[in-house]
Amino acid sequence: MAARGRGDRLMALRIELESALDALAGMLPVWQEKLREPAAFWPQFDALSRKILVRARDDIERAAVRQRLEAMLAAHGLVRPQKTTGRPLGPPRVGIDPRGPQKR
Repeated sequence: MAARGRGDRLMALRIELESALDALAGMLPVWQEKLREPAAFWPQFDALSRKILVRARDDIERAAVRQRLEAMLAAHGLVRPQKTTGRPLGPPRVGIDPRGPQKR
């Protein structure tokens, strides 16, 4: 049996990420139709987004996943609501960095 190279591992991971992202994209229209409270969408979306993001192996893959998530939301006309009090949230950002807070 031949050893799998780095390219094979990245290809397999890319397929895994794409599959997870495709499944999430398929859920969006159902959620939009079925959720009684639109605010319930964001915690659900963020939780599943995080599960996909933690499977990315490096910053390049995480950036690609975030880009795909943002495009997915835009394609369905979904915009993260802004807070009505306090300071603005800033540009919408999908998920949380799975590495946690970074020292600067």
